[in-house]
Amino acid sequence: MATFTYESIKYALKNPTVTGSLSLTDDGADLYIGADNDLQITHSGSAGTIDCATGNLELQVDASAVISIKDEDGDNMATFTSNGASVLYHNNTATVSTVSGGTSLTGTLAVSGNTTLSGNFTCDGGVSVDNITIDGTEIDLSSGDLTL
Repeated sequence: MATFTYESIKYALKNPTVTGSLSLTDDGADLYIGADNDLQITHSGSAGTIDCATGNLELQVDASAVISIKDEDGDNMATFTSNGASVLYHNNTATVSTVSGGTSLTGTLAVSGNTTLSGNFTCDGGVSVDNITIDGTEIDLSSGDLTL
């Protein structure tokens, strides 16, 4: 395998094509794309980064494709589909899913501060507020008096 430096080939190649693998084997190597090096792909030895200096970084796929982010073991961290649906995972289990018309959450939602809901709040399993529980056709009070 031949090794070249930029200085030795900078005027020899115009619009090169590589068949097979192109390896940048230095952990500090950068790959620059664009007239002003607007897009930079870097591997530092412990992290890989994609930096777009001009603003948005877009990933474009065809209409049936899914973009998946996975950890080193291949476990899902997030998926995004072209129809706008997305899923966030924890321990390879879907925890938050968004689809057209709604969002579903698996697990416990903890909110600090005020929450404003518009529309109906539907709960099939009872609602507990302070010491009052509403479930089906019952309102139960755990202690004290209930004044209406």
